[in-house]
Amino acid sequence: YLAAVLLGVWGWRGTIAGRGSLYLALALLVLWALRVPGAAAGEAAAPGSVSLRDVPWRDPRLWLVCLTYALIYSFITSVQLHLHAFLTDVGHAPLEASRILSTLTLVGAVGAPLFGWLAERSSARDALLVVVIGLAATSVALWTTTDLGLLTVWAVLYGLVNSGVVALLALVLTELFGADRIGRLMGVAIMFCMSATMLGNNFSAAIFDHSGSYTRAWQTYTALMLVTLVPVLWLRRQAAHQVDAVAALPRAAGG
Repeated sequence: YLAAVLLGVWGWRGTIAGRGSLYLALALLVLWALRVPGAAAGEAAAPGSVSLRDVPWRDPRLWLVCLTYALIYSFITSVQLHLHAFLTDVGHAPLEASRILSTLTLVGAVGAPLFGWLAERSSARDALLVVVIGLAATSVALWTTTDLGLLTVWAVLYGLVNSGVVALLALVLTELFGADRIGRLMGVAIMFCMSATMLGNNFSAAIFDHSGSYTRAWQTYTALMLVTLVPVLWLRRQAAHQVDAVAALPRAAGG
């Protein structure tokens, strides 16, 4: 919303410069907040050893998490980058398109803690299943309606599940593999996410260039989200079996 206002006052150069300055100020604030007490006196903790050999490369669960998130990121980042062009292409004013995009982004402030709360009360895999079902359902609206009111409702619903994607990645990896290797595991998963981002965005652009419409791209992503349910359901069953096995150990020992 702020960017839309600044565009009318400063133009795009001033708006980008203003937002860039805001991020620089935020980075300085984070740098100040993360100062280590006692570092000046040489009391900083020694870093632990880091090795990629500790990553469970042969565990199929890791590759399924990476596949799941690659498919998800190919969709959600395409929406993020192409939504404004899509909305203006189907006849909405640029300001209306900006409001839709801003709405789904703003809703993320609620969606991320909401799915964190859900993960705490069930499991991160259960919450991820809800997210993927939500992405599959909301993706249908992109190629079935152009009504501004319905798209506003869509932005709220999609914004909730979209923000849950990012919030759940670390939680899913922690539940499956523990927290001691979370940095390396996140690094591996993010490589797949960013590669899928690049491929997905180029795919959506190519579809529009060849057909003059985003419809086929959105339909393809609906199919991909339905396919994504397969590894998510498998991961959910694997986690449940492991929990049952661990819970049975004390009973077996007592018997």
